Amino acid sequence: MNKKALVMLLIIPIPMIPLTSNGLLIVVTFPSLVYDVKQLAYIDDTIVSIVPFGADPHEYQLTPSDIDLLKKADIIISTGHTSFEKDIRLRVESREFNGVLIEINSLEGIVIKDNPVTHQPNYHMVIYDPYNYMVFIRYLGDVMSSLRPVLSQYYKTRVGDVLSRVEGIVENSPKLNNCIAVADTPLTQYAVSWTGISIQYLVVKEHGMPASPKDIENIAYSLEKGFIDIVVVTEPISSKASSLLVELANKYDVPIVYVKSPLINKSIVDKLDYIASQISSLEINAPQSIETHSVSRQYYMYPLTSILVFSMIALTLYIIYRSGR
Repeated sequence: MNKKALVMLLIIPIPMIPLTSNGLLIVVTFPSLVYDVKQLAYIDDTIVSIVPFGADPHEYQLTPSDIDLLKKADIIISTGHTSFEKDIRLRVESREFNGVLIEINSLEGIVIKDNPVTHQPNYHMVIYDPYNYMVFIRYLGDVMSSLRPVLSQYYKTRVGDVLSRVEGIVENSPKLNNCIAVADTPLTQYAVSWTGISIQYLVVKEHGMPASPKDIENIAYSLEKGFIDIVVVTEPISSKASSLLVELANKYDVPIVYVKSPLINKSIVDKLDYIASQISSLEINAPQSIETHSVSRQYYMYPLTSILVFSMIALTLYIIYRSGR
């Protein structure tokens, strides 16, 4: 081998995986989903978001350029929740779009929780729950593998890496069972419920449904009296609801858990890791105090139980005595 050939061999990388002619075009509805899909994608796969960063998905409508893009998509990833996402579903059903539609909220294995205040299904970013997230990642990996069989092992390896990281976060995070929380919006429910935190109060009950002055008064009273153990706030703090909760939490010395907005450009895994790091550093006595109160009630019941038992014994002996006479 001459020197020129040897130099060319050294500078030209030899791919470990054979490339197909074209990578996948994956179109997602929310910009943050780009970072979740990137975890699995190969170097020539392309991921594009329809909704631009900073826009409200609830108010968004498909543009002509969006429609052109969706017609070319191999995979379309949607939550199926907003009006423009429902429009996408109809266009897929009419065969205007031929890509594989993945509607996250409809995947088998996804658990939809009820909004703690309205008691209606909470469809806001369900994959903020780590178990739902793993369902989505597995399904996405299977679809990508089916469309590019030559890269199937690559995609499966990437799926395994993501699942291992999520499982590690869940396993290594302390569980705050019995902790009652107030949150600014419903989207925080999936982000913290896996830790055992139970959100029972909301400032914004649903999109476009802010709390009434009476609701705010009730939340403030519950914080003051110690009925609420944790405040959960969406970050960055950009709404009146979030600012109000931070102010009340500081006033009544209640710990705050910050939840990164689903619209922030980071993967759900990174956001869960951020939550877990806060949970690990919290000092909350609520679960212990609840267990202590329960034990105390049992101790108070012991004398009463003893009195009842002795009373029954005495009554039985009296009846036997009367019968003998």
